[in-house]
Amino acid sequence: MFNKLKSNMFGESKLKKLENMGFNPIDAREALSSTNGDVERAAELLLLQGPQSTTSSPPNEDTEEEQLRKAMEESLVTQKQNDSGNRSGNMSAAAIRAGQAAARRAQTSSSSRFGANGIALKVKESSRTTPNEKPTTIKTRNNQTTRFSNHHPNVKIPTAMKDKSKKEQILRCTKRLSPHPLAVDTLLRALKAIHKHPTVIKYRTINASNAAYVRIVQGKPGAHDLLQAVNFSFRNNTYHMEDSTLDHALLYLAVSALEAVQSDSIEYKEAKRQLLFNEQVQKIQTGSTFLKDTDVTEEAIKRASFMSKCPSEPSDGAGALLQLKFGEETVLRRRFDGDDILRDVVNWLGGYGSVIPSMLQTREWSLVDLNRYPITPIDVDLNMDKTLQFIGCWPSGRLEVRPSSEQWQQTNDSTTTETKQMGSSRGLGAAPSSALV
Repeated sequence: MFNKLKSNMFGESKLKKLENMGFNPIDAREALSSTNGDVERAAELLLLQGPQSTTSSPPNEDTEEEQLRKAMEESLVTQKQNDSGNRSGNMSAAAIRAGQAAARRAQTSSSSRFGANGIALKVKESSRTTPNEKPTTIKTRNNQTTRFSNHHPNVKIPTAMKDKSKKEQILRCTKRLSPHPLAVDTLLRALKAIHKHPTVIKYRTINASNAAYVRIVQGKPGAHDLLQAVNFSFRNNTYHMEDSTLDHALLYLAVSALEAVQSDSIEYKEAKRQLLFNEQVQKIQTGSTFLKDTDVTEEAIKRASFMSKCPSEPSDGAGALLQLKFGEETVLRRRFDGDDILRDVVNWLGGYGSVIPSMLQTREWSLVDLNRYPITPIDVDLNMDKTLQFIGCWPSGRLEVRPSSEQWQQTNDSTTTETKQMGSSRGLGAAPSSALV
């Protein structure tokens, strides 16, 4: 009814005139309605507004076009009020500016959603790979499939331990056990006993709740997998090897691998030396010594003799504070003057254990400066009469007594690789590192 009234109001001739210009009839009716039947202004409005899409547009686009249409209508109403007598004239400058501003707003909003060619810039999450990339299907350990983009074609998921061969499992597990010498030694004794006495059931049974097992073996990387690799079964907190699963070849391979760790692994040897060092330090801290031919009384006399050779400590907080780590938890502290020498520090250490000076001089143990990197032993014999300032312990110092590496024990050559890598000197007036080794 409304469209019919509008058609009667403006006449079919005006509508036909706009249709002959190439405008859509529906758009032409709307333009004539907005301009109160003025054909020329309706044509201008249609030209500014552009052709209307007959398909459904996104909600945001319809909103922008509606804003443009409303702006044009408002500008035309203003123009009609200012110039009601001249319907055939051009649009006023204000109306044109208003229409152009509305058009720019619509264009800016549209360009944020579309590219230069009017194509929507929407990318699906599933299409982020390049055209040449093809998804690769890889089977995971739990037999499920996972799709990966082919960014790293050479990367493969490691094979699970249980899927490796028995030989690979044994060699891998013994290597993982190498930093834990007590676990290596314990498992080696257990497997040797089985190999030597295969018919004795007690040797083929390991109680995992036993205190010694819990302290030495439980939780160590590779221990559980090694026992399963030699055909131990685990149930009710107990490892058991059946007669039917006893395999002498696997036992021999495991024993050989553990023996190779003892003889060749640097990690095993360093951890073994550290364990021995900790045991010796504990005996020293109890007031005795780990040497069999020295009793407690004799040890006390020797310690007192070393202390008597040590200079008195500076008073009122003067001098350099020297901190020395000895063992896992013990930290000794004392102040020295800058012109005190390394021999004074060694005598001070002798007051806590009479064997410490001799162990440092024979290189069984090492005295290292923790403020240098990489940490390298200080040659005690070479620097015995050097001042603390010379060796880099002024105005403070952080030293540690630790077990020596095999390389430091077996050579007195100060040009070894270990000493060549010594860090730069530190401290006020300290000598270069090359002078300390």
